[in-house]
Formats: sequence, structure tokens, C-alpha cells
Amino acid sequence: MFVSSKNITKINLNEANQEIEKIDQIYLLRFEKLLVEYLKNYNHTSTFEDISFKMICEDNQIICPLTIEKKSINEKILNFYDQPFEFFFKGKIGKKVETKLLIYLSEIIAKNDITKINMKVKKDLNNNIYFKKNKSYSNLVSVYKERFVNIKNENKQIMKGFSAGLRNELKKNYDGTEYIIINKDNYKKNEILKMMYLHEKISKRKTRTKESWIINEKMILENKAFLIKCLLNGECISYSLFFHNSLVTTWFSSCTIREHFKNVRNLSSTVVWMAMKYVKDSHNCSYFNLGVETIFSREPLSDKEKNIEFFKGKFRGTGETYFLYDLLPTKLFCM
Repeated sequence: MFVSSKNITKINLNEANQEIEKIDQIYLLRFEKLLVEYLKNYNHTSTFEDISFKMICEDNQIICPLTIEKKSINEKILNFYDQPFEFFFKGKIGKKVETKLLIYLSEIIAKNDITKINMKVKKDLNNNIYFKKNKSYSNLVSVYKERFVNIKNENKQIMKGFSAGLRNELKKNYDGTEYIIINKDNYKKNEILKMMYLHEKISKRKTRTKESWIINEKMILENKAFLIKCLLNGECISYSLFFHNSLVTTWFSSCTIREHFKNVRNLSSTVVWMAMKYVKDSHNCSYFNLGVETIFSREPLSDKEKNIEFFKGKFRGTGETYFLYDLLPTKLFCM
């Protein structure tokens, strides 16, 4: 079965953003130009070909921001600049349209000698009987729920949604600690490089290119990001970077001198809560993205991954459930 080209339109990132905005604005942060610039630089040893498309079928349309990542001669991956690619549409997709979409993706994979994919599909876990019966089918990498905290309410109301332990943590103050929010208005040139140097000192290695940090600086200067710096007795012990648009904020990265977690036990909790209040008041943001809650993983999570998820889980939050695949499944949306 061949998918007619009249049903498929190649689109660029701007066009994809315009279409996704009509569907649900909460996802637009993933496709910000500065984030794409960062991802390209972070993965500078790879080359990317943008093959994003729009499929029009049965009075509906599917938007798919998509790239082919060439890591080497023998390794080509279907993704979105090294991140999972996904589909955006309104309502439900029928079996006929799903079949056409699967055929089109199969054609891309065959034509371009794709070795694997990185694809996430939004699904209702409660209705996915196949997953419940067999969690070990080979193309499924993981199942997870995104964690969005609604920060539209008053601060007291937001805190009611946190775990009791987190609320108690946030009440504590530690002598000698100072938290400074750094945005485009008070940013001093090369402040981001101080974060880079701290990151490298803690990691004992160069973690990524200097150019990628300069892109982070550009995010701040263009009012798309901010830093929170923590001082202990005048010494900088931590930096956290947050990236945002007018609706959603995400925790981009952090580095903290580990031994100081013993001295300031609520450091990370305080930083995240401060970031939530800041973007709500200064940028009128409605949601704070705190990553994911893993429901199933083909590979066991490391202790570090478990600890990070446990920490973020204290803020609660909820979101859509996604199935992550590294090979094309026989079904996408239909059970």
C-alpha cells in the first residue's frame, strides 16, 4: 500500500509550531528555536536532516516534527534532534489513518536505511490491555507519565499539592544561605561560564561544548531562561538553569557541590519552588515541567535516576502517558 503524496506535506519548524499551537500550546516549548539550536550543538558530532511533515486524512491532520540523525555511516536514527519524535492531532485517529501513517514511516525507514527510531506515542494506559498482558515486547523501551505542576493558583494552594515531607522541607532555613535569581535584567556577561566551570569541577570532566553554554546565555538574554545561584557563606555552591516560554517552564540543568547537600538539605527543593513562584509572577507561566515518572522500563533505572524521580515526585504534578519505542510497532494509537 502506497501513501499518496497529496496527503503528505513537508513542513519546516516554523510551520510545525504554527500547527501545534492550534492543537495544544503546552507542547510548544519543545520546539523553541533556541532549544533546537542547543540540541544541534550538544549533538555536534551528528548531522541532522529535517523531514518534518503534515499528513491530512479524513478531515484530520497529523503534525510530526521529525529528523534523521546520522551518527555514523552505519547508524541513522529517526528522532527530533536526538529527542523522541511524536505526533500532534486533534481528537482520535482511526485505524485507516493509523495504517497510512505506519506505512509512510516504514517507507522513510526503508528509503533512508534507518537503524533505529526514538519515538514516543501518547496512550491511555488504563485501556492498553496488550501492555498489561505483556510488558516485555521488544520494541518498547519504556512507559512514563510526564509531570506537569499547575502553578496558576495562589502559592498556598500550589503547596497543598506537594507531599507533606516537601512542605516541611520548604519551611526550613539554613544559616549563611542566599539564593539569587539571575535573568536578562541583572545578567552579567559570562555568568553562564561560571556555571560551566562549576559543572566541570564537580564532574571532573568537560561535559559539553563551550558553544552550548553560550546558547544557554542567549536563552537568558532573550528572556527565555534564568539562573538561580545559591551561595553558602558567600561561596557559590550551586547553579540551576530554567528554560521557559509564556506558558511552560522546564528545569533545564543544575550543578551543586555535592558535600553541601549535607549543609543545606533543602537546597534543590528551595530552588525549584523559588523558580515556580518567579515564572508564575514574572512571566505568567501556568505549568512547570518536572520531567517524568517511569511506569515501566526495559532497562533497570540507575540509583541516580530513581533518586531524581523520587525527588521530583515530591512536587506531584500530572500529565499524559507515553510509550517510548526504538523500533516501529504494529499499532500506534488504536488498541
